[in-house]
Amino acid sequence: MPRHPAVAYLFLVRPMATRSVFWVDELAVANIDDTEDRIVFALRDDDGTHLTVWRDSAAFRFECSSALPLGSVWDEARKGIARDGLGYTNWQKHANYLVNRPLDHFADSTTPIVTFSMPRAIKPVRASHRASPAIGIASPAPDYDLSLYFSPSRSVVIPRSVGFDGQIGRLIMSLTKRSSERSPGACLHFK
Repeated sequence: MPRHPAVAYLFLVRPMATRSVFWVDELAVANIDDTEDRIVFALRDDDGTHLTVWRDSAAFRFECSSALPLGSVWDEARKGIARDGLGYTNWQKHANYLVNRPLDHFADSTTPIVTFSMPRAIKPVRASHRASPAIGIASPAPDYDLSLYFSPSRSVVIPRSVGFDGQIGRLIMSLTKRSSERSPGACLHFK
């Protein structure tokens, strides 16, 4: 007897993510979503900027993406696949990966995966943000850099940081006073 398409779909749905909010001072800077195979750090900006770290079999991968077409590795054909072939509602977010690669060098390293120049325009705080689990840290200066690290072993210690322990490892958020020099070796630096 054939199955109803809706029943088959129920088995393909990913489990709901646990959401936490990352606060800097009194500003809800990012949402952190955690599932059994990935952690998503999404800045609360209008550009959809996010870092995803996920486990694929025995390896870890990461991607950084934004709704802004900044040096996308996707060509027009791949954008069409995201939009038409895969039917992504917000296909622009899926078609503008700035990087999508194995995490080899950055796992359990003191080299940041990505650094964001802060502050930046962040969406207003909603009541639901105050009700969500929170991770907070004080800013070191009005202008600062937010660097993200990932430690599958949960063993890396970074100064002036807080960690989020997800199901696949620890995401570490570190704040440093902005200087004219950038974090050496950071994979990406967003201004």
